[in-house]
Amino acid sequence: MSDYCDLEKLPKKIDIFITFRYEEAETEAIAIQNYFVQKGFSVFVCPRSCPGEDLVPMIATAISTAKLVVLLRTRTYGKPTDSYGTYNEMMMTVKTKKDQFLVLQMEECSVPETELVIPHSIFYITWDENWKPGSPPPPEVVKGIESKLVQIV
Repeated sequence: MSDYCDLEKLPKKIDIFITFRYEEAETEAIAIQNYFVQKGFSVFVCPRSCPGEDLVPMIATAISTAKLVVLLRTRTYGKPTDSYGTYNEMMMTVKTKKDQFLVLQMEECSVPETELVIPHSIFYITWDENWKPGSPPPPEVVKGIESKLVQIV
C-alpha cells in the first residue's frame, strides 16, 4: 500500500479513490488497490492511521483530484460518526459530482442516508460472497471499474 500519510507524497492526480468502512471492507479495498496499482493506476486507499496527521485535507484532496470514486457499500457504509468517516466521503463525492462506481456487498445496507444519497442508478456491481480475504478482486468487479475508467478518459 502506498504511503499517503504525507500530503506532499500524494500524487497530483488520483485515478481511483476507494471509499470503504475499515471493519467491513478493508481487505477488499486493498485487493482492488493492488490490482490497479499493478496496472499502473494511482489508487488512493486512506491509511488506517497516520500518527499526528490530520487526514481530512489529504482525503479531500484525493477525492477532488480523483477521476473515479469506487464506493464499497457495506452494511454500515455512510453511517454518520463523531469523527470523519465514510459519510463525509460519500457526501463530498456527491457534492463534487465525481464519477462513481458502486460495489454492493451482498448484505443489505442498514444506513438509510446511504440508500438515499447513492442511487442504484449509478453504475454498480454486487461483489461475490465467495470473494475471500487476501484474494484478488473478482473479474466482474475489475472489469466494471476498468470500463468506467475508460468512459471517463
